[in-house]
Amino acid sequence: MNDEADKLKELIGKSKSLVAFTGAGLSSESGIPTYRGINGVWSKYDPAKYASYDYFVTDPSYYWQFFRDVRYPSLEHARPNAAHYFLVELEKRNILKQVITQNIDGLHQLAGQSNVCELHGNTRQIVCMECHKIGGSIEGWFTVAGTVYDDTKTSIFPNATISLTTGPNGTGTLVSSVEVDKKGNFYTTEMVDFGNGLYATVEGNSGINHMNAMVQSGQCNSCHGNSTDRIWTN
Repeated sequence: MNDEADKLKELIGKSKSLVAFTGAGLSSESGIPTYRGINGVWSKYDPAKYASYDYFVTDPSYYWQFFRDVRYPSLEHARPNAAHYFLVELEKRNILKQVITQNIDGLHQLAGQSNVCELHGNTRQIVCMECHKIGGSIEGWFTVAGTVYDDTKTSIFPNATISLTTGPNGTGTLVSSVEVDKKGNFYTTEMVDFGNGLYATVEGNSGINHMNAMVQSGQCNSCHGNSTDRIWTN
């Protein structure tokens, strides 16, 4: 061992009550990309748009695109590494009393850590801003999500219902229904079998609108060719 590792081993051996503070470096060993630095996430994505509550309220499609392209792929296959399990072992021995982490990947919990304080929340646990109901609960992901806009493609289409059917114009078998909230956003953690593709019908106060192309996944940009996750009601 080097001098620093020897000192750490000695410190842990003499301690009866430890607190661990962890950050991005710990999760990078599990394949989670770091945010800062030359090749960090924020070198490609503007945090003022993708990590801002105010911007999310203005246009949530930016975050859902970021979640789809960056966060979900890295979290889907990430597993705790040796450092996570080392901290769990210290907790089992009643040496480590608390883990305080800046990470939002939930890997501490997946490793079996009990006492975790998450300074920035948890990406695996998504909470409704209206009713504060937890939708993700670590095991759930948004299988269908996006924002509905009216035919001007600028104003949201709120308080509606999206019906996903096997046939066009609301025909065929109803596979799933997703509610659109007052801000035009829709999301669900329920598994949806898209099969060879489903057709979306949006029904709201101004009438019923049908999408003329099939949706083949929960990523709604695939049905209208736009780069962000938006559904047009026409």
